[in-house]
Amino acid sequence: MNEFLELVTERPDPKLWKKGIICPYCKSKHVQTFGTTTTLVGYVGEDMNHTWTRCKCEKCNKEFTFETKGKKRVWYTNKRGKTLLGIPRCFEPYVYTCKHCGGDVYRHHYNKSDGKKTNCLSYKVTDGKSEPQFYTEFECDNCHMKVKSENEYYQE
Repeated sequence: MNEFLELVTERPDPKLWKKGIICPYCKSKHVQTFGTTTTLVGYVGEDMNHTWTRCKCEKCNKEFTFETKGKKRVWYTNKRGKTLLGIPRCFEPYVYTCKHCGGDVYRHHYNKSDGKKTNCLSYKVTDGKSEPQFYTEFECDNCHMKVKSENEYYQE
């Protein structure tokens, strides 16, 4: 299990993909879509491209993004990357909700060598094995609770 699940309220919903696009605010199915963007990664078997579909609810008038990675990995976000429903399955810098205080939880990367924050994620390859030269922490910007994680995002 991912360590950051100890810090955030978001959880995967394996049945979310069956519902089609719904409003994450009011659960209405009356939703307008305004276009989809996708990564273009080749694949064999299941299509694991990440898609973003811009949406607006006709009932509550709120905007959101419906995101997928593969067929069954579904989550919803707002314009600033805050997770609204489900849990992201990709490496983008999403914002989560702190289980302890309700604050915003952000992901940070640090160099293993000196412990300083970094945006450059490098790997060292030795004997054909790739080892990250960084580690990841998720931290609440309000209560400052944090967890170190082996993963950069939720992975089953």
